[in-house]
Amino acid sequence: MSPEVPEGWKVTTLGDVCSHIARGDTPKYADSQTGIWAIGQRSIRDEGIELSHLRAHASEQRVKDQSILQPGDVCINSTGTGTLGRVGFWAEPHDSTVFADTHVTILRPDMDQAWPRFIFEWLRSPPTRDRIFKECVTGSTNQIELSRSALRSMSLALPLSTNSGRLPRSYPASMTPSRRRGR
Repeated sequence: MSPEVPEGWKVTTLGDVCSHIARGDTPKYADSQTGIWAIGQRSIRDEGIELSHLRAHASEQRVKDQSILQPGDVCINSTGTGTLGRVGFWAEPHDSTVFADTHVTILRPDMDQAWPRFIFEWLRSPPTRDRIFKECVTGSTNQIELSRSALRSMSLALPLSTNSGRLPRSYPASMTPSRRRGR
């Protein structure tokens, strides 16, 4: 990260601004719809999360509460060459229970500390993706894995509210990293 931090911004870590950074739960797939759905790496797309790839989960197997996706969750593919590092954003509640499987890391930004959409945009930006591969990947060819401890330690700069020194509740769309890149 550049040592220059703009006025009105603070340097922090993902671990400091996320209340939860962990892998999802192990699915037990079902042949029919159960109202419980597992999301895997195939669903994580840089534009968001593709619901057409959800798989039904057997209702008799309990899912850990922390693995159930909540609006504002950021999901990162966590294993494998070619898929590791792809980031999706869970924006809206779903009619059914949807959880991440063990190949997906869930980041749950603390709304008082960081805008979830900003974290998503920052993670999917090319400079941050490069950092993830340099700082947070363990293993060797085709057996690579995202280190959650290294991810928690990643530093980032976040804008502060000018009045209180705290983040505002909403995030201006004009300030997202993708818009600053000219998209």
